[in-house]
Amino acid sequence: MSEQNQPAAQQEIASQNVDHVLEPTAECDASKSPYNGFIKLPPTLRLTVMATLVAIAIVTKFMLRIPVSPTSVITFFYIPCFLAGALFGPVFGFATGAIADIVGNIVAPTGPYIPIITIGNGLLGMIFGTVFALPIKKVPAKFGIAAAIALITVTLGINTIGLTLTYDGTAGFINKYWARLITGNPWPRIIFQPIVFIGNVFIAAPLYYAAQKHLVRIKFRQK
Repeated sequence: MSEQNQPAAQQEIASQNVDHVLEPTAECDASKSPYNGFIKLPPTLRLTVMATLVAIAIVTKFMLRIPVSPTSVITFFYIPCFLAGALFGPVFGFATGAIADIVGNIVAPTGPYIPIITIGNGLLGMIFGTVFALPIKKVPAKFGIAAAIALITVTLGINTIGLTLTYDGTAGFINKYWARLITGNPWPRIIFQPIVFIGNVFIAAPLYYAAQKHLVRIKFRQK
């Protein structure tokens, strides 16, 4: 092989190696499952990525908010929680959502601190991490299953319970909980929140592919 062709050949080999790392059976799979795509990173880089996702979550939840009415706000907070769980697993996902909620309530509070919602926000990432560890080949299917569970369990469940207990009290809780779900301005919470949630999912999905490919390339270069 001539010297002129060597750089091109090396680039082709490197590209093939990166593509191999991106295969479902790659070494980057954290649990050795042929289907999950959790990425192992060095501890320092892992903390850096987590800090970045926490910072993005804080900004999107507490600062980058689009008020639609006194009771309805469009938020993009779900996205970094989804990505943390899908890319790095349930523990990483839970930590990202919970830490972002705690720190955000300290540095940029938008109302009273509600511990139940901290747990719920942690579960957003944990649910995605748990579903992405399941033996499901299709990533869109994983997103759909995780989103459905998280929407029902967290957004319409735990977080709505937290809001009801904080603002409406415990007396007649069941009635107040359902009232909070089916009322709202301009739309009931049970309609408005799923719209916002699904919007976050459609944004998070392509970001997942891009982030996974970028992080794997970083990992490959470090070898």
